[in-house]
Amino acid sequence: MDDHAFNEGAAGLSGTAEKPFYKRPIGELFREYVIEPVKTKAYWVDVSGGVGFYTPIMGFNELVFGDMTIGEMATSRGLIALYHMAAMRPILKYRRWYADRLGADESSPLWKKFLVDSSCTFSIQSWTYPLLLWMAGNTPEKIMDSLPFGYALGSGLGIPFGYVIDKWRDLWGTEPPTLYK
Repeated sequence: MDDHAFNEGAAGLSGTAEKPFYKRPIGELFREYVIEPVKTKAYWVDVSGGVGFYTPIMGFNELVFGDMTIGEMATSRGLIALYHMAAMRPILKYRRWYADRLGADESSPLWKKFLVDSSCTFSIQSWTYPLLLWMAGNTPEKIMDSLPFGYALGSGLGIPFGYVIDKWRDLWGTEPPTLYK
């Protein structure tokens, strides 16, 4: 699967024209969507950009507002880094798809870029962040304490993250920028 298959509408998720997604062998799908992307430079650039940007910021949130210990924060950040290894590349493909659907690009006004980056981030973070904090063994109280500021940070940092990831990709020569040159 090439890096822009997700942009081609259903091609990224429905399989090939000859064989629908649901009729393809699981081994073939696993190879195409899990093994092959991990072998690409673009995958590692996206993962390192996401982990490098969000780990210190959200870790600070969990320590200060979530009242977590260093150990609890390290456990949640470690688990979330693993999640980023699985999800960051698809999340950024979703960001590009979403920007294309809203007609946003490098020349768009700042409000449109904010709409793309913030709503894209929140649509994923709203359900994954509490789930991952829970999986890391945090108490419901600590999770609830972390969520408001975590959601505000995640959505509010949409533009800085979008800018950083586009520049990071450009630095490594893996993707054209989605919203920021």
